[in-house]
Amino acid sequence: MEEGLDDVKGEENLRFSEAKDEVERGEVEDGTLLAAEPALYLFDTPACRLRCQEAQVKELYHKRVRTKCADEVRDFASCCSSRTFTATIMCRGQQKAMNTCMKQYATQDEQDSAREEWFATMDKRREEREQKEAKKKIDEVFWREWWAKDPNEKPGQTGKGGP
Repeated sequence: MEEGLDDVKGEENLRFSEAKDEVERGEVEDGTLLAAEPALYLFDTPACRLRCQEAQVKELYHKRVRTKCADEVRDFASCCSSRTFTATIMCRGQQKAMNTCMKQYATQDEQDSAREEWFATMDKRREEREQKEAKKKIDEVFWREWWAKDPNEKPGQTGKGGP
C-alpha cells in the first residue's frame, strides 16, 4: 500500500517539477507569466498550494453549497429545533432532502469555481490586509503619543517610581 502512495507522491513531484521548469522557461498555458504573482499561484495542483489556502477554498466551497441549499437546511433545522433524540426519526424526510441537495451541488465543478473565485479575490484580500496593517501602525503611533511611552524604554529604567 505504501508503494502506491510513493508512486502518487513521485508522480505529483514530477508534475510539479515539470511545471516549475515551464515557469523558468517562461512557458505558461495562456502564454503570460505574471511577475507580481509568485509561481505558487500559477498551478492548480494541491501540491503547489499552501494548506491554509486550500482550507480557505474549501470554506468558500462549503459556504456556496450551503447557500444554494439554504431552504432545505432551514427546513431540517426547524424540524430538529424542538426535538432531541427523535429528530433522526421524525426529520428523516427533511434530512434526505437536504443531503440530496448537498450532493447535487457538491461537485468538482463547484469546487473549481470556488477556487477560481478565491484566486479572483486575492488582490482584494491583499489590499484589505495592507489597509489593516497600516491602520494598526497608525493606531500604535497614536497610543504611544497618547501615553507618552518610548518603545525602547524599560520600566524602572529612568529612575521614576523606584526606591
